[in-house]
Amino acid sequence: MSKKGTILVIDVEEDILFTLKFLLKQHFASVFPEYNPYHLPRLLRQHEPDVVLLDMNFGKGRD
Repeated sequence: MSKKGTILVIDVEEDILFTLKFLLKQHFASVFPEYNPYHLPRLLRQHEPDVVLLDMNFGKGRD
């Protein structure tokens, strides 16, 4: 099965980004991790992702 599509992953927890990139690269042609949610508009224009996985809790260490 060939990998298709791009996914943009945004989370302030760098450990989560690392893990998600590792897992998602098995399913997507391109995975773009980003820890700063304020970069979202630029990244959407730059990469034109098919999927965006966005953590809505932007505070570090929150449950």
